[in-house]
Amino acid sequence: MKNCLCKSQIFFIMILIFVTCFIHPFLIWAEETETTTPLQQISEIIDSYPDISSFQASQLLEEAEKAIQSGISSEDTQEIIQESLEKKMNADSIIDIFSLLNELAEDGLPTSPIINKAKEGFAKGVSPDKIILSLKEKSENLQFAKYLVEEALSEGANIEDKNAAIEILARGLPYNYQEDMITDIFVEGLRNKKGIEEIADAFTATPPSEEGATIPAETSSEEEVTTPAEPLLEEEVITPEESPSEEGATIIPTQVDGPDVP
Repeated sequence: MKNCLCKSQIFFIMILIFVTCFIHPFLIWAEETETTTPLQQISEIIDSYPDISSFQASQLLEEAEKAIQSGISSEDTQEIIQESLEKKMNADSIIDIFSLLNELAEDGLPTSPIINKAKEGFAKGVSPDKIILSLKEKSENLQFAKYLVEEALSEGANIEDKNAAIEILARGLPYNYQEDMITDIFVEGLRNKKGIEEIADAFTATPPSEEGATIPAETSSEEEVTTPAEPLLEEEVITPEESPSEEGATIIPTQVDGPDVP
């Protein structure tokens, strides 16, 4: 009886050893495979474009990995790279996009406005150069909005959701805004107990600086994302052929019948 019991115990222990030695390593391998698959897919996409050098490919993959580790989804990361390459955007510009995203993530700023703006530009067929300029402008707006909110919080302002406030204010900043004027509007709005959205609406109504005209931060067409580096092309104006004015018209005297003058 004791021998049978000992054999059962030994058999059970052997099963546990088998599970520990074979099943557990398999689970670890499966988890590692699931983690690295998105990067492998991204690497394959990058390698499928021959215009990208090995150095650029390595740098882009590194920035993409940082983006995923910072919380940006692998789906968004892959989509941005895929769309950028399909739109003939050069590798350095794509790296710049992810550098912007990673800098925002490191500063604790929302990255969704940059991702959404990039997707919007791709969907509307905006030129790669204009997409990059628009993303840089939006990134600068987020940084400035963060400065406003943090300054207000340090002085005891009651702002419930810091990140939401930053995103709303950045969205309301007009093109080519004057920082001093925007700061005054923000401080005055908080002093008068106005909400963040109401203050953002006041931003939009501010006049531009002397360098150019205001273009809303949220744009809906390719022309609206143009920045001072690439001004809007003026429409060709076809003027009708000018008719002679009365003052410049030639007066032809009419012959009057009458006696000849000697």
